[in-house]
Amino acid sequence: MDQSASQIVDAAIVRAAGAYAIARTINAVVSVVEESELMVEPGGVGVSLAIGQVLDPVNDLVERFSWVMLACLTSLGIQKVLIEISPWLSIQVLLSLSLVFLLVGPWVGERFSGRWLGIGKTLLLVAVLVRFCVPVMAWLNEQAYASVLAHRYHQSMSDVEQDIDQLKANDPSAALESDQESAHPDAGWIEKARKALSQGAEQAVKVLDFRSRLNAVKSITGRIFDKLVELIVIFLLNTVLFPLAFLWGIIRLVRLVFRPDFGRNLEERWLERVRHRDAPSSR
Repeated sequence: MDQSASQIVDAAIVRAAGAYAIARTINAVVSVVEESELMVEPGGVGVSLAIGQVLDPVNDLVERFSWVMLACLTSLGIQKVLIEISPWLSIQVLLSLSLVFLLVGPWVGERFSGRWLGIGKTLLLVAVLVRFCVPVMAWLNEQAYASVLAHRYHQSMSDVEQDIDQLKANDPSAALESDQESAHPDAGWIEKARKALSQGAEQAVKVLDFRSRLNAVKSITGRIFDKLVELIVIFLLNTVLFPLAFLWGIIRLVRLVFRPDFGRNLEERWLERVRHRDAPSSR
């Protein structure tokens, strides 16, 4: 059981680390694209086309997504540590103390017997919780992930990777590469005029290419924004909210089972069934 729970947490850590790596990749690509700027000077008038404002929202979200993934990795690391230390803490410490109180309780007199037995039962409950709670919670969380979140996770990660490739392909800085040939200083004015007209046409083409790439970047970053929000929801549910909910449910269930009236009710029902089954044979 402990090995299975450890493997489940390891798989979740791999998923979270992969998402964190994707976030850093997006951040790097966005940083490069964000620095793209086209300078055009037709007729001595300077025109600057920058795309920093287009990428600011997704850049901010990537930073926050990175913090969320670090929090999720921390949560998974805590679960991993709890799985490793729970056998020692529950069996060697809590269960041993529980048995001491339960065994000594009947011999300390009626005045203290109930208190010692109560402490022993409480420690027994805590020992059971510590020993089985985290592995069971990890298993339930994995079942919930496989049933509800796995398809969304794989689809979102695949879409983000494709969008990153498209963002690289539509980097506006590619429109800035110039293969212009400078006019020879001894060229005549006709040659210089021809070069100037050629350069003006090339600049106009660059502006159009830059703007088309800019529109593509807007569309791609919009999709990346939506997918990052979906990944944030998936990882918060899988690593924080679901584990806490399952842990709370398990604790409530164990407390219900260990209530004195719960045990008495089960015993009375079992004795009633035994009497009912043995009644015909006694007659």
